[in-house]
Amino acid sequence: MTITKQLFGTFLAAAALLSAAPSVKITLDKTDQLYKCGETATFTIAFTDDANEPLAKQATYKLTNDNVTVFKTGNIDTTQSPTTTFTGTMDKPGFLNLTIYCSYTDKDGKKQNLKNNICTAGFEPTKIQPAAPKPADFMDYWKGELKKAEKECPLDPQMTKLDKFSNAEHTCYKVSFAAPGGRVYGFLTIPAKAKDGKMPAIVSVPGAGPGHGAPSQDNSFVTLYMNVHPYDPYIEGKTVKESYAELNKPGIYMFHGGKNREATFFHRPIIGIARAIEWLANRPEVNAARIGYYGSSQGGAFGFIQAGLTGRFAAVVCNVPAMCDHFGVNAGRRAGWPQYRNTFLIKNADGTTAFDKETDGWIGYYDAVNFASHIQSPIRVIVGFIDMTCSPSSVYAAFNGIPSTDKAIVNELDMGHSTRKSYSDAQAWMKGILTK
Repeated sequence: MTITKQLFGTFLAAAALLSAAPSVKITLDKTDQLYKCGETATFTIAFTDDANEPLAKQATYKLTNDNVTVFKTGNIDTTQSPTTTFTGTMDKPGFLNLTIYCSYTDKDGKKQNLKNNICTAGFEPTKIQPAAPKPADFMDYWKGELKKAEKECPLDPQMTKLDKFSNAEHTCYKVSFAAPGGRVYGFLTIPAKAKDGKMPAIVSVPGAGPGHGAPSQDNSFVTLYMNVHPYDPYIEGKTVKESYAELNKPGIYMFHGGKNREATFFHRPIIGIARAIEWLANRPEVNAARIGYYGSSQGGAFGFIQAGLTGRFAAVVCNVPAMCDHFGVNAGRRAGWPQYRNTFLIKNADGTTAFDKETDGWIGYYDAVNFASHIQSPIRVIVGFIDMTCSPSSVYAAFNGIPSTDKAIVNELDMGHSTRKSYSDAQAWMKGILTK
């Protein structure tokens, strides 16, 4: 099931509240921005100038497959009146993206780029397939890694009560668990009324960045917030941002470990968080049949990963999920964050670059589309049509392969890498399932 959020009215109302600075408005001839392959999509572009902050007389446009394969480029005279139109189509499922590049001179004499300069048409996106096949031993590999960890790396759960966040209604703890290559850290909150019987629980993993520095409280649920990083997120006198800066001194964290399948950064948190979820499910306060998950971006990816790997969730919410369709460029489209193939390029003798065969050998094991293909839980996914970080094609490549009989995706037509009310609505849906 696909749900389209028609946000043009909201967008225009918000735009009216802004200053009279130059702007561009791009619309499509279908309000749901969905087309059949071979059908023509018509984009309408309207520039708004301002005498005090003059718009450049010429803009550049680019029509692409999900901002990768370029179909057409050219210039637009911004003085044309009243509008300019372009048409385009795709003969295969995907996203036709129109981007307008134009600047203006603000009141301080500085050059500024126009915002809201992207619009995307989806061509039968529910038929998009992953750009590469799943490794034949994919789930055998991960189940084997979990078994190996159980044998070689005792869980060693550690809980420290955090008086600062605890009160008569709930008790908060800092928790950590052993995993291959180091520990994983997070926070556990147990409501006082959990003593009266087994409660539903919620698990969450944050988006990319320093991670959670404090627990979350919802006295209707036991909550487990797990970070992906190998550092303690709550140290008196030290912030998570300071720990994060230290972690990234050798380079941004998601690329640590290089091209080694077991040493790459996400191996430890995938295994460690899966074990933490199992530990949670076996706690006396928790109803193991009523555990939910929500997360956005990196956290959305971990929703796919842990739902597929553990099978522990009664309901899952993934907003603009990352780590999807790492081989997207094979199909001429944009892969989701962190775009491993474009990072681990090799340089040829003639100065050109090429994709690295060694990288291609392991990234499929960290592709969220492959975990998603094992999800049986009820799930809600939210995708931003103009998301340049976690492209809509990468999200649909994962969503389409989910075998759950209760799944739906919300199309946020003018949203980039962000959150909207649809995310909180989906969390409310999840909580409703957990408390039935």
